[in-house]
Amino acid sequence: MRFATCLLGFALCTLAGSAAASQDDEIWIERYMSQPGHSAQPTAIQRGYRIDWHDLKRFIGVPVKIATDTGTVHRGQIQRANDREILLRARLHGGYADLSLRRDQVINTELE
Repeated sequence: MRFATCLLGFALCTLAGSAAASQDDEIWIERYMSQPGHSAQPTAIQRGYRIDWHDLKRFIGVPVKIATDTGTVHRGQIQRANDREILLRARLHGGYADLSLRRDQVINTELE
């Protein structure tokens, strides 16, 4: 009986330790990913992920949703991105339009 109690205690300590380690790993990953230059690859992240302007080049060809300073929301794919502007190919009235959006016009960009 005493052996079973010790074994149960050991198992509980092991589980508690692995749960704490798992939580520590998640905290580390979250801190790492929030630092500039350490964002996830486009295939590893989910819809709604906010994209920093400096990371837009990595999302060329990926469906995004862009909110502008006029309150308009554009949905499309980034064709080109640099420090000043992006070129977005957006679906518009049954066709497509290439929109050039300046950095000061873009309020938010997120994965679609």
